[in-house]
Amino acid sequence: MALAAGQDNLCPNQTTSLTATGCNGEISWAGYTGTEAVRTNLGPGTYTVYCTTDCNNPTTKSYIIGGLQGATQVKLEAVGNVTSVCPGGGTTIHADGCSGSDLQWRDHPEWATEPTHPVGVGSYTVICSQTCGTSTAIINITQKDASTQVSLGADESSVCPGGETTIHATNCTGGTLSWRDHGDWGSNANPTVGVGSYTVTCSQTCGTSTTSIDITQKDASTQVSLGADESSVCPGGETTIHATNCTGGTLSWRDHGDWGSNANPTVGVGSYTVTCSQTCGTST
Repeated sequence: MALAAGQDNLCPNQTTSLTATGCNGEISWAGYTGTEAVRTNLGPGTYTVYCTTDCNNPTTKSYIIGGLQGATQVKLEAVGNVTSVCPGGGTTIHADGCSGSDLQWRDHPEWATEPTHPVGVGSYTVICSQTCGTSTAIINITQKDASTQVSLGADESSVCPGGETTIHATNCTGGTLSWRDHGDWGSNANPTVGVGSYTVTCSQTCGTSTTSIDITQKDASTQVSLGADESSVCPGGETTIHATNCTGGTLSWRDHGDWGSNANPTVGVGSYTVTCSQTCGTST
């Protein structure tokens, strides 16, 4: 007598049949009341059949149907949990929970069954094909924002002696500002400064950029001077007065607005006052 199964090993929730052959007598089964030679819907276990002939000398045969482990869920992770990289950067992904021979990578057949690979930005899919099923895992590696070039501007690029202006560091989104030779400014993007050279650095996740600006000094204001060809004239006479030392400034005459910025008016007897208005001050 012989026993044969449709499948020797079963995955979870699978069943098979078991057939007894070569019995010329009555068939019976251990733990089962039926007498049929073919049993169906059997799970993993040990099955024993008896064949009893007229001589009442039963023959016994046992058969073991094995049970397989269910398919495992493959996992796909980035080493160090680095799932976002800088432009041109990379990370390493690793598939876990699947024996090597069962592993394959979608769109990357050259990776074969290796579980670990260095990768760049993109979407990656691993497939684990096992006897009792297939599982899939996906990981997306995204790109961080590229670093930007920090910019440095000023309300005024040139100031009067002793004067100040405000400089502005911009285009450092998500980064940290630092100032060369001015650590006390911290990450202040808008410090007030005097004449000098200023350098700012923007440190971002994907890089560092630096820029500088020079604040120069304007010419100091000068003391306007007023002279005359003659300081005394005859009755009814005239002379010419001369306003000097007002380079780059604008002249104005008290009580003589009609003279405009004329530096050399012709005058008679009287008192004359001139004002020089320059960028960095006024003198009279």
